[in-house]
Amino acid sequence: MIKSILHRLLYARHPWRLIGFSELSELYTSTMLRSMGLSLIGVFVPIYLYKIGYDLPTILLFIAGQFVARLIFDVASGYLVARFGPKHTILLSNVVLIMALGVLLTLPSFGWPLWLLAIPFGATQSLFFIAYHVDFSKIIHQDHGGKELGFMTIVERLGAALGPVIGGLIATFIGAEYTFAFAMLLLVGAVIPLFLSAEPVRSHQRIHLRGVPYRKLWRDWLSRFVNGMDNVVSLALWPLYVGVIIFTANTYAGIGFVTSLGVVAAILAARFIGQVVDKNRGRMLLNWSVAANSVVHATRPFVGSIGGVALVNTSNDAIATGYMMPYAKGMYARADELPGLRIAYIVAAEIAIDLGKVMIALIAWLLCFVIDPVHAIVATFIIVACTTPLMTVQNFPALKRLWP
Repeated sequence: MIKSILHRLLYARHPWRLIGFSELSELYTSTMLRSMGLSLIGVFVPIYLYKIGYDLPTILLFIAGQFVARLIFDVASGYLVARFGPKHTILLSNVVLIMALGVLLTLPSFGWPLWLLAIPFGATQSLFFIAYHVDFSKIIHQDHGGKELGFMTIVERLGAALGPVIGGLIATFIGAEYTFAFAMLLLVGAVIPLFLSAEPVRSHQRIHLRGVPYRKLWRDWLSRFVNGMDNVVSLALWPLYVGVIIFTANTYAGIGFVTSLGVVAAILAARFIGQVVDKNRGRMLLNWSVAANSVVHATRPFVGSIGGVALVNTSNDAIATGYMMPYAKGMYARADELPGLRIAYIVAAEIAIDLGKVMIALIAWLLCFVIDPVHAIVATFIIVACTTPLMTVQNFPALKRLWP
């Protein structure tokens, strides 16, 4: 039913998608379901660990370990995509995520070591994002990529908006463990639409990581590295900080509500931003959005109320949409410019962003030995506010300037 609605909505507006449209609509549907399932529990995992007795330094080390695992699995994920195709790799990523949720669900009863949780959480992210980027970069239309990225952002964010509210209510009134169980069901449903059509790329390929022109693309890698630092603050450290300092009562419901507010702001921004990207104003939009996002990071330490959290979340999500959509278009166009190296390039790009994630998570953990954990998290906000402008060093040819 969801696929049928998306098909009727998009076909009238995007007739250029006559060939290969089914692959795009299926990816839309799968992404929305997975986003909803993941957002049910994503922002709540560090808070859940805190609620069941883990201290902040341990949770920060868990976050760092999760990204170390993701970094380690990146190359293997690329080989799996080349061997079996992105759709089968996404299926595997959801299976691994369901296993990770099973470990999380039984953590209070069995007292599993946290590394046993960090490894599958990192592995599933590596498997999914490399497969997703390969899949979408292959089927996206270069002339109208901004509109397609806009709609992908809308459906992904729609799932992400519903997830925190539903997850927060379930965790508050029934129990956090039921949130994890419901997320498992959604993850199973997310893989079904993908297999209504064939793989978009040839399977049984060989990837050649040495063939990527690393020196030529160093600005891309630096930009991705800083992007990784930004992601960790927005998606992991900020919700943890809010849950510990501000939402001390009804934590899950409160965080779920303000997270969904931010997602709604991103949905409203996505349509307009997609049109701007297709009008060759992507670089200007990216630069201004990155600068605004740096300001948002700098204001985080001064937020102390529910209204302040809501304002930061809505601002951050709308602004982040402003730089991530042109950024994604530029990255996918770069992959098209490297014949035979699409998978290898995306693997290298994911390694760069994961190195940034490991770096800032480890910095937050190491700062706990010098200052108290809460101020260690605050320090990462300031560090990322200062480094975020480096995202603009990317040199994607697809992002043409508005002016000569």
